[in-house]
Amino acid sequence: MNRMTPLFGRLTMSALILIPTCCGDSPIPPDPPLAIPTAELTQQHFSPETIVQGLPWNFSVSTEQSDAGKTTRTLFVSNEPIENSGAGAVYLRASVETRTFDRPEQAAEAFAKQALDAQPDTGLTYAWDLLVLDGNQLHNSHAPCLFSEESFDMMSANLLKMISAPSDSVLRCRCGGGCRQTNGGDQ
Repeated sequence: MNRMTPLFGRLTMSALILIPTCCGDSPIPPDPPLAIPTAELTQQHFSPETIVQGLPWNFSVSTEQSDAGKTTRTLFVSNEPIENSGAGAVYLRASVETRTFDRPEQAAEAFAKQALDAQPDTGLTYAWDLLVLDGNQLHNSHAPCLFSEESFDMMSANLLKMISAPSDSVLRCRCGGGCRQTNGGDQ
């Protein structure tokens, strides 16, 4: 009987531990929140079609994700060619890439690095670029030089209206020129 007592004591202790966790008036804990993929988060944040609103062309819009859902790239392609050349039809193409970081500090570091890496004569890509820091997200609007400055400014203004960028969190790069860091309201 001495051998049974320690075993019985352990079983009794186990039962005592299990009973309070499964019985009583304590509420059932809620399910943990589900992670929202970046594409859905981006669409909740802004409607992609709004970016090209007010431009004189109609665009097809598509979205793709990469980096395990941390990057969403929205592509805009004009429905009609803007010209035909010997090489074929030429369509307008632009994009907005949104990268989501775990913490706002990481997004701020990435913004600062890109601003530092921008070339004084060619900017980020030798095209139109707008880099916007928005909390833990970094938005990069890109368009080739086929877009006029007015058209890119309209796209930029549309993007900035949809996000709440604080001062000094916008980097605007001219087509074939350098970049300047601006206030979210100034382009």
